Amino acid sequence: MIRIKYGRKSVCMGDDANNGEYTIWMPDESVLGDFICVLYKGGYGNI
Repeated sequence: MIRIKYGRKSVCMGDDANNGEYTIWMPDESVLGDFICVLYKGGYGNI
């Protein structure tokens, strides 16, 4: 299983509302196109 974990830093005090950490889980046999589909359909992770 491939785990892609990402997040972002807030740049101002009002920017903290959706400042989260996200994880995308992909099967080992995934290719780049599969990852792009996950981002296109959701983007915020799939857990």
